[in-house]
Amino acid sequence: MQQDHRAAIGHRLVWLTRLLGLGVLALVAATWKLWTPQEVFPRVPLFRWAPPDWWDWTSLALIAIGGGGLLAGPRCRIRRFAATLAFGLAIAFLCDQHRLQPWAWQFFILALLITLADEALLWTGWQWLTISIYFYSALSKFDREFLDSIGHTFAATAFGGLFSWDRSGYPPGPSPFYSMNYALMWAYPVGELGVALLLAIPVSRKGGMWAAIAMHGLLLQILGPFGLNHSYGVLIWNVLFVIQDVMLFSPHGSLFRGPLISSPLGTVKRPWGWKNLLSQVLIGWMMLWPASYRSGFCDAWLAWALYVTPSPKGTVDVGVLTMERQQELRSAGIIGTDFDLFGSVSGPWSLRTLHAPAYPNLRCDVAAALDIAEHFDTDYVRLMVRSRQSDTIEIDMQSAHEIHAYARRFWFNAYPTSMYRRAAKEKVMSDDG
Repeated sequence: MQQDHRAAIGHRLVWLTRLLGLGVLALVAATWKLWTPQEVFPRVPLFRWAPPDWWDWTSLALIAIGGGGLLAGPRCRIRRFAATLAFGLAIAFLCDQHRLQPWAWQFFILALLITLADEALLWTGWQWLTISIYFYSALSKFDREFLDSIGHTFAATAFGGLFSWDRSGYPPGPSPFYSMNYALMWAYPVGELGVALLLAIPVSRKGGMWAAIAMHGLLLQILGPFGLNHSYGVLIWNVLFVIQDVMLFSPHGSLFRGPLISSPLGTVKRPWGWKNLLSQVLIGWMMLWPASYRSGFCDAWLAWALYVTPSPKGTVDVGVLTMERQQELRSAGIIGTDFDLFGSVSGPWSLRTLHAPAYPNLRCDVAAALDIAEHFDTDYVRLMVRSRQSDTIEIDMQSAHEIHAYARRFWFNAYPTSMYRRAAKEKVMSDDG
């Protein structure tokens, strides 16, 4: 019986690694421009230097080889393909922080686990990483700002506007169905937390699996073409989660039957070998580190804080005084046809040009403002740092000089590649930009 159980797990791990390879190729294809040395949206290196373009192409090639190998390569080479994928993603993250998409970070962690852990530890780690994503994502949404903004949008989209409210004010004004609508807003984070708790308890995992499938189905309705029409990457990631949850949490005898596989991925024979020890450290770190999100030691996406506004948040405004300047910014994709003087340009700018959301961290908003100042008249750029709780403006920077000085306060880089390229030509990188 125990041998059959191990064989079932081993068989599923092969399918899970195939799914990971498919997911990597599909999501990179859906956001392909993000992974190239593009110049339509600010690239923000992780550290204060500008990696050459061949780094981008090398990382993309490694990701394609690693993903393709996981999808269709021989089982005996799966760990090597996973290492190739992890190395390619690491280089990509170094070149541009916007590539730290939640799905890319998840795939990076999984690729490291496949490379290092034996089958039993990989299986356990994969399950608990999935549970932690649901858990921390739910915790991040127990927040008034989420409920008063995106939570309202989710509830209205899911129920076809049945429980509508007055959208003219903020927070939303009263309506006959306001109390019911508010309860529906709470339903999503409560349901996501319920999924995490059900999956964490072995006897309830089958129920948690079905609850997770229902939740992702609802999300696909909300975010799909007939709802909020989000990017393909978001939709593909939700579909992958459904398939992954079935493989991870359904009863072992119900699917993916096959012959006994004694060593499906190649063995790590010593349970306490250094590779397994590193895997255990990695799993423990990924289970605990996201808890530091509120204190600022972990970025929102790396803490699985999805669909929430980071704190503090930056608003990049571009003041347009002439039609010529407006057309120039529109041609560059910085502003759209529905340009609003009081709206932040960085998020829509990324979606228009890269078909992927911008990394939700203040340092990347700083880099976006500096990139605009680098290419256009600095008199038209303004960066406001707002309190997440009250939405009041805490810092208001109205010149490139002020924004440049503010960028030096971050541990990681907050300058765009364009500034480093210009500084290299001029052989200078002064503190005033």
